[in-house]
Amino acid sequence: DEYITITEHQGKMTMIPSLSTSKKLNANCQRMSCSDNPDCICKYCYADKTMAMYPRLVDSLENNTKILMRELTFAEVREIAQYFANIAIARFESFGDLNNETQLLNYIRIARAARHTKFALFTKQYSIVKKYFESGKRFPDNVTLVLSSPYIDHVLAEPLVATFKQYHRRVITFTVTRDHENPGINCGQRRCVQCRNCYDARQPKNVIEYIK
Repeated sequence: DEYITITEHQGKMTMIPSLSTSKKLNANCQRMSCSDNPDCICKYCYADKTMAMYPRLVDSLENNTKILMRELTFAEVREIAQYFANIAIARFESFGDLNNETQLLNYIRIARAARHTKFALFTKQYSIVKKYFESGKRFPDNVTLVLSSPYIDHVLAEPLVATFKQYHRRVITFTVTRDHENPGINCGQRRCVQCRNCYDARQPKNVIEYIK
């Protein structure tokens, strides 16, 4: 069916809805999941656990993928944005990642239409975002680009981050650590809606979470 599903989360992400696609239909997600590197974070994928608990979510995410990989109509963008009208913060991608530049453009169009909502876009698909910026397109100020590290205890290098900061001021990195005593941990057991490090203007350069 041609309709978008927005996920209402429980637990840590309570009160933060997300618009996501399926990792099962994302070639990069599948490649990373099969990596032989023991530090590959995709081997500990949150999406796998959640989809196993909620089988109906699988169909919804796959349907979202098929819709978001094509250009949304103006009416579709307006309808999705209307959902976020009274939402303070929301997330793009909790279960998958960007598949192509069209999907990214759809997210940005939604964010522009829902300008009072603060969005965080989590991605490991740096090349898609880089190509988008290099074509002259820009993000609105209500979107934070969260560059997720593909490897545990590996904070992304500053030169890579700087590549994106030259185009958009709200860019942070997200890293998972095995070291529960890591002094840099600033994403713990708190609820995201109370923390907001990934959403608000006063953001740390790096968000670090202890592995679950």
